Amino acid sequence: MVAPGDLMAGHAQLNTDCFACHSALTGADSGKCVTCHKLSEIGLLSSKGTPILKAKPSTQFHQELNAQNCVTCHSDHKGVMRYKSKGQFNHALLKAETNAKCQACHQLPSDSLHKAMTGNCTQCHSQTKWRPASFDHNAYFALDKDHVATCVTCHLANDYKRYTCYGCHEHTPANIRSEHGGGHQAV
Repeated sequence: MVAPGDLMAGHAQLNTDCFACHSALTGADSGKCVTCHKLSEIGLLSSKGTPILKAKPSTQFHQELNAQNCVTCHSDHKGVMRYKSKGQFNHALLKAETNAKCQACHQLPSDSLHKAMTGNCTQCHSQTKWRPASFDHNAYFALDKDHVATCVTCHLANDYKRYTCYGCHEHTPANIRSEHGGGHQAV
């Protein structure tokens, strides 16, 4: 058999009991993880039922997973990568309704652009990489000296897939003539 090394400290008592986590000839079995780790308690209580004093909100997403497939991300041997995903979480593992709520797990950046937005992260960012953001505003509309405005002036209700000019401009034939000179013919 392959000996991947001792288990992490929290599972050290299982070092000599391979079948506590593994099934014969098939390897680690997620079904065995949930006999000790209740999905509804991950990040809140230890496997012994005591409260975790420094509970991390970032671990509470476990309750929002599509399936209880622990070995997709975790390996508890010290000699093997502890998290197989190399720190990059696969968002496809989340329930669809949770997957759309980025701020449930991620803190909103504090710069002025992001402060003006709520939600809609996927309009600029992918779920595999935060940077670079894929949106180039100048490819659609250059924000020049005559168009200095907050995002919500043009993008009502933080809907960045649509925009309106009516936040600043009233487009009636009379206003167009008065703004752009009387020489234009209204259609």
